[in-house]
Amino acid sequence: MDKSTKFLYPSESDIRSLGTQLLAHFKNHRTFETDLNMVKNDATPIIVEITIAKIMSDRQWQGKVVTTIRDVTELRQTQQAL
Repeated sequence: MDKSTKFLYPSESDIRSLGTQLLAHFKNHRTFETDLNMVKNDATPIIVEITIAKIMSDRQWQGKVVTTIRDVTELRQTQQAL
């Protein structure tokens, strides 16, 4: 898709924090998964489950990733309520 996702993050520091965690994790793993606070297009806060996977070619990382973002706001709120 090649679109920036910066608008989804509450702040620049959140983007940098994720990048730092991601690069450290990618030293020994091919995928990274975590929950994050993000915002929708209309600025509504949401909780997402984000999975980022390296794109590999001949067992070498090509510096590209595939990312999936799933809104888990209701699920996490229900889990906290239990």
